[in-house]
Order: sequence, then structure tokens, then C-alpha cells
Amino acid sequence: MRLAAYVELLRPPNLATSAADVLAGLAVATWAGAPRTWWLVPSSVLLYAGGVVLNDVVDAGRDARERPERPIPSRRASRACAGRLGGALLLAGCVTAAAVAPLSGAVAVVIA
Repeated sequence: MRLAAYVELLRPPNLATSAADVLAGLAVATWAGAPRTWWLVPSSVLLYAGGVVLNDVVDAGRDARERPERPIPSRRASRACAGRLGGALLLAGCVTAAAVAPLSGAVAVVIA
């Protein structure tokens, strides 16, 4: 049950859109690119997931009033654990972006 709450925080259906954005960029720029360029796909997914989790952490008070069924206000997920999860996802997104190129890593840090 608790794992399901943390997965819900990630908003899995939306994660595909962040991957699609990178794939569209690769298609327009240099579809094949360097093999390490493909690391931008999971990087984008990780950055997006970290952002949506931290959004729920920050908005927990408002969500308690307006959306009490969400994982944090309903206490199915701990705000502290969700904060650590969001931070870890952002860090992982930055690391995978930096594996592509220093500029990619810098952009990921700015996004995070």
C-alpha cells in the first residue's frame, strides 16, 4: 500500500511525456546522435518525476484542504520520505545528464 502511494506521487502516466520530449528533440536534431545521448531520456524522466514529487511535498498544506485524497495529505506517504525521494530523483536526473556532457549536466542542475 505504501509503495503504491509513492508510485502515485510520481504520476506514471505523465512520465512518458518527458521521454517523448527528448525523443522529439533527438529526431529533430540528430536522431542517432552519440550513444550516450540516449541517457537524456531517463534523465528527463527522473527530473520530471523529482519535480512532481517535490511539488506535492511543497503543496501538502494546500492539498490537505483541496485534494485530501492525495498520498501526502491522506498520510499514505510521508512528507519527509517524499522529499527525500524527490531530491534523489532530481540528483539521479542530474547525474545521468552529466554522463552525456558537462553542458547537459549544467542544464539539468538549472532545471532541478
